[in-house]
Amino acid sequence: MVESIVLSWLLVAGLMFLAWCIGLLSRNPSVIDVFWPIAILFASLMLSGGIATGVVSRLLQLLLLIWAVRLAGYLLFKRVLHRHVDKRYIYLSDAWSGSNQFGFFINFQLQGVLAVVIAMPFLFIDHHLSLNVLNGLAIIIIIIGIMAESVADTQLINAKDQAITVCNTGLWQYSRHPNYFFECLIWLGFGLAGWSASLPSSLRDESILHFSWLSLLSPVLLLFIILKITIPLTEKLSIQAKGAAYRQYQQHTSMFIPLPPKK
Repeated sequence: MVESIVLSWLLVAGLMFLAWCIGLLSRNPSVIDVFWPIAILFASLMLSGGIATGVVSRLLQLLLLIWAVRLAGYLLFKRVLHRHVDKRYIYLSDAWSGSNQFGFFINFQLQGVLAVVIAMPFLFIDHHLSLNVLNGLAIIIIIIGIMAESVADTQLINAKDQAITVCNTGLWQYSRHPNYFFECLIWLGFGLAGWSASLPSSLRDESILHFSWLSLLSPVLLLFIILKITIPLTEKLSIQAKGAAYRQYQQHTSMFIPLPPKK
């Protein structure tokens, strides 16, 4: 168990070093956003011991692959290749007292550690995981999350292409951050799938069955990062850029959980 975690971290650390080098050459720290889902994918495969053989485990790995490729592709083709620099990284680097590049190196490596923790459910998703009510529900949640997150990202891109100041249509009229909400929903599904491994005794190493609850650290950590770091910073920068239009949007629209708009 510990060996798998350490090997996963070493792999991800190398990947994040590559991201840092590309960020230096391109002068765009936003490349880390593309590497984030890829790092989680690699860490998950390392933690699970490679490609699964069981039907349920293969399906979960396939859903993970779809999530990672779609998100990385979206960020690469819609942002990084357009030389879009995320203002959050500029804001963060302005607060650092030392070298910006060293600060980004530490930031990227920290994100690598978080990626391994997010991938934790796959330490418990065995190659021969049996189908049960919990992981069946988890699969449904993951599929819904991936589809809805894709829709939210597409709606946001369409709004930007039309030069709309504040995207408040589609899923964005129910939540100011529907993409983040469904991202958390996806990893809630993976967390439940990892936890479900303790129901049928199907793990290759039953000594770690007692630790399957650690799978739930994944969605909890992601939720904490999004609610306490990502969304507050995004909202602050949105107000600076869009002013009264965004403040009005805040008054009528739920911050995170999709809810009917306030009149």
